[in-house]
Amino acid sequence: MHKTALVTAAAELPVTFAEAKEHLRIIGDDEDAHITTLLRTAIESGERTFRRRFVNSTWDLFLDAFPTVIKLPWPPLSSVTSIKWVDKDDAATTIATTVYRVDTNAEPGEIVLRQDQSWPGMTDQRETSPIEVRFVAGYGADWNSVPRNIRHWLKLEIARLYEDREPTLVGTSSKELPAQERLRWLEQAEWRP
Repeated sequence: MHKTALVTAAAELPVTFAEAKEHLRIIGDDEDAHITTLLRTAIESGERTFRRRFVNSTWDLFLDAFPTVIKLPWPPLSSVTSIKWVDKDDAATTIATTVYRVDTNAEPGEIVLRQDQSWPGMTDQRETSPIEVRFVAGYGADWNSVPRNIRHWLKLEIARLYEDREPTLVGTSSKELPAQERLRWLEQAEWRP
């Protein structure tokens, strides 16, 4: 069992407000608030649908025990900041980087023990979530690092949300691709820029 918590949100959006507005071909500022909402909605939907983070954000992963391989959610993995083990008195010990290796090329990113190393013993540990892994997920620190196909998909999603302001009724035609189709479309493309 694991849980996560956001530590630091992305400093930038994968598509800028100016790009979204230009893509929608909107002049003037009457709909700026609405476009901002659509932009954030499209990004949240994309990150949830594709189970990844677009621009670097920092997260804590909490584990109850050390698995053989720690698989980190939300690829791509940019880096691992620290791994801490917390005892029953809430005293944290940072595990040395010489104990483990980080594989940022794996999908999802992984942490594995180095040869002839072992994780700390699990006696006198905090009862719940004694292991805290802090990591950075995303393609990079700014929108420029996000692959073009993802940025293009986000612009298309913003345009769809802008055009379809009413809920779609069952049985009527819609321009929206179902989530599975959108996922298949992106899986066929390269994830890395």
